[in-house]
Amino acid sequence: MKRYLFTNCTIVQGELFLIGALGGLLAKVNLENGNMSNYEMQKGFVQEKNVVLIDYMENYQDYIYALDSKGVNLVIIGLKNRECRYVSLNCAFRSYINFVSFERYRTDYYIFPKYENKLLIYHTSNEKLQEISGYLEDVNEIQCACRVKEDVWILPKASDVMFCYELSTGEKKRYKLNRVLQDCVHSVFHEGYIYILNMFGVVYRWDIEKTELLEIADLNINRDENESWSKVIYAGNRLIFLPAYGNDIKILDLYSGKINIYESYPEDFTYQSTWLKYYGYCEDENNYYFAACSGNYMLKIDKQTGKFAWMKPTIEDSIVSKRMESVKDKIYYEGIYDTVDLLNAISKNLCQPDNKFIGQKIYRWMME
Repeated sequence: MKRYLFTNCTIVQGELFLIGALGGLLAKVNLENGNMSNYEMQKGFVQEKNVVLIDYMENYQDYIYALDSKGVNLVIIGLKNRECRYVSLNCAFRSYINFVSFERYRTDYYIFPKYENKLLIYHTSNEKLQEISGYLEDVNEIQCACRVKEDVWILPKASDVMFCYELSTGEKKRYKLNRVLQDCVHSVFHEGYIYILNMFGVVYRWDIEKTELLEIADLNINRDENESWSKVIYAGNRLIFLPAYGNDIKILDLYSGKINIYESYPEDFTYQSTWLKYYGYCEDENNYYFAACSGNYMLKIDKQTGKFAWMKPTIEDSIVSKRMESVKDKIYYEGIYDTVDLLNAISKNLCQPDNKFIGQKIYRWMME
C-alpha cells in the first residue's frame, strides 16, 4: 500500500474525489475505510510531468471543476462520460496560489484571481468564460476572500478597506477599516462575523452588521518560534487554526478566549514534504476534510463538536499505473530544487528549531 499526496478535494455522493499531485491523476477515497482507487479518464486527459496543485475543487451536476494553482486552466472533469477538458484562464501571475476564491452562484462559477484586479465567470449553461476587468477600485492584489450567503467579502493587499461583492447583482460595496491589514491568508464566516487569519497568527473579527473590526487573538504571542499559518475554520464554538509551515494546530475557545495546542496525533503521524502542511479542504453537511498535501494522514473535523479524526488514504501498488510510472515518481516542490518521491517520501519535519524560519521565507517568496 502506498500513500498519495494531494492539495484539494471535493465530496461527490459520499466519496472524496481528488487530483493527485503526481501527474494530475483523478482518484477517489472511500471515507469509511480510507481506501483509494484510480478514476480512469477515457478522453481529453493531459498528464502533467510536474507538480499538480489545485487551489479549489468543486462539483456540480456530474462534473468536477478544479482551479489549477498555476493559474493556467479551469479543469473540467465529466464523471459520467469520463472526459476531461481545459478552459484557459490566463491567470499565471505567480508560480502557485493564483486564486483567492471559487464560488458557484446558481449555474455560474465565479473565479476570483489573486492578482490583476479581474473577475472571471464561467457559465456552465453555455460553457463560456466571461472576464470583467477592473471590477474593484484601486486594487491590484487580494489577500483573501470569504463567502457569506450570496456575497463574497474581499480584502485587498495591505489595505484599510474591504469590499462586498454581490453575486446576484454584480454590485460592490466598499467598507472602511480602522487599521491596515497585512499578510492575511484565510477567513471564515460564522453567525454575523468574518474571522480573518494573518499568516503570523494575528486573528481579526469583522462584525458585518456593525461594520467593526477587532483584533481578538495572537496565536504566537507566547511562543519564541516564528510560525506561519494557512487556514482557519469554525467548529464546535472554536476557531481551529491549521499551520502552513509551523509545527502546531491551535484551537481558540470563543467562550473562554483560551488558546490550546492540539496534541492527539496518531502514533505514526508525520509530515513528509516541504509543501504546506494544510492547504485545500472540502466539506459536507457534517465534516471538514483537509487534503493530505504534506502529512501521511488526512484530517477530518466534525463541524458540530470540533472533534478530530485522522484517516490514512492508501492506494494498492497495482493501481499505480504506467502513466504514473512514466513520471518516475519525481516532481519539484514550489521552486525548491530538491526532488521528492511522492509515493515513497522520506518522513521528516522541516520545521525543527534550527530550521524554524524556512516556512516563513518560502511563504513570503510565494506571495511576492
